[in-house]
Amino acid sequence: MRSPFLRISLLIPVLLLLGGCAGYEALEPSGAPVRLTVQPVLNETELPQIIAPLSRNLREKLAHSPNWKLVDEADAEAALQVTVSGFTRSSLARDPGDTGRPLSYMEEIELTVEWISDLPPPWGPEPTVTVRTDQLLYSQPSLTSAESVAMAEIADRLAEKILQQLDWTGAGR
Repeated sequence: MRSPFLRISLLIPVLLLLGGCAGYEALEPSGAPVRLTVQPVLNETELPQIIAPLSRNLREKLAHSPNWKLVDEADAEAALQVTVSGFTRSSLARDPGDTGRPLSYMEEIELTVEWISDLPPPWGPEPTVTVRTDQLLYSQPSLTSAESVAMAEIADRLAEKILQQLDWTGAGR
């Protein structure tokens, strides 16, 4: 008696799963990837250590995206110009025994991303878009500078936000 009941109880979820897959269709590719070049990152702030990790992370994310093909400027349909346009740091806590030396900071970094092409920008009608992210840093005098340790992480988050703007699904390419 247990065997038929066990078989039926195992068969029902399998049938339900197969029934749910009956309407599945693979997504059609949206066409050939746009040939894109990334201009050197410009920096209008006093945060020089952001340029290299941001450039590297953005190029890596674009290279792994099916919508974009990184090419030389001569072969590009579009160019992307990223400018580090804003940087603010405010201290949140201070060490009273160390003449008020900040121990924790809140940083915000702002980028301006410009689409240079005859093709419409992927994020909407304007050729530029602003991308921001922030981070909380803790600094201890005996450890490596918190800014240098966290820079790779914040550069990765900024690159991901740029890619999200580029791959915005409402864009008409």
